[in-house]
Amino acid sequence: MASISWSSAQNLIREHGPLPVLLTHQSLPPFILLDVFSWEGETLFLGTSANGETAVFTDKEFRSAPWKQAVWTQDAQPTVREFAIGKTKIAVDCVRHSFGPVKPFSAVKTEFQLHNLSEQPVRIESITTSCGCTTVPEITTRTLLPRSFLKLPVSLQTSSQRVIGQQVYIFLSSETDPEKKAMATPITLYLYAWQPQCMEVSPGRIDFGPISRSKTAESVIRLTESPVDRFQLRECDFAGLPIREAVEKKRTRGTYDLSCAPSPGSRRIANRRAFGDDPN
Repeated sequence: MASISWSSAQNLIREHGPLPVLLTHQSLPPFILLDVFSWEGETLFLGTSANGETAVFTDKEFRSAPWKQAVWTQDAQPTVREFAIGKTKIAVDCVRHSFGPVKPFSAVKTEFQLHNLSEQPVRIESITTSCGCTTVPEITTRTLLPRSFLKLPVSLQTSSQRVIGQQVYIFLSSETDPEKKAMATPITLYLYAWQPQCMEVSPGRIDFGPISRSKTAESVIRLTESPVDRFQLRECDFAGLPIREAVEKKRTRGTYDLSCAPSPGSRRIANRRAFGDDPN
């Protein structure tokens, strides 16, 4: 890895878009910049920290963050990476893929390419994903022949989560006989996406404070639909209390009465009621 100045990294990012830049922060884990894109006239920076959390920074937030150092890192490069599988070697065209901005509750697809660089075959033992929203079709070829390629299509179904980070795990073995047990080597592929906030919530936070066993605390939140192409609100997590009420697209505003009452076991439960029509 080679260090560069933060000002140089900023200039390169703005000129060339997403780059393999590892940013170190004074108090936060290292941050790998994955994508730079524009949304409604605003520049947004998508990245992931070393602990796996994915985040989006606005241009103002990105400029004001107290980065100490910007470093080129091989792990973030959108170029070929090689992995040793026993005595064989596998190359992957890109281990990190950013879909950039996507529509809520939509399906997006990409394709990874695996290349056997060796003169010996490699067996694909299994392929799994970190979540059911990420799917890989069943492959018909379990053995990757010498000097051959395999195209691996991957689909991601987005949900209400604004910043998405998912993984695909490919387990490979240099032992091609399925009857023989061999230690499989995992390769991890990363998927990232960002989607605009579909509903604006006001107020941004509600604190019920202590609740007596004999009383129920109540408050009102107002949800305003953002101008995105969306037919219904399927899930909105607010202060840890899930709201699962369908909202038709023609209904642009809705008031939600949120009550929170202690259960007999002293645990809090949420009762959801949705009402309000199109103000027009």
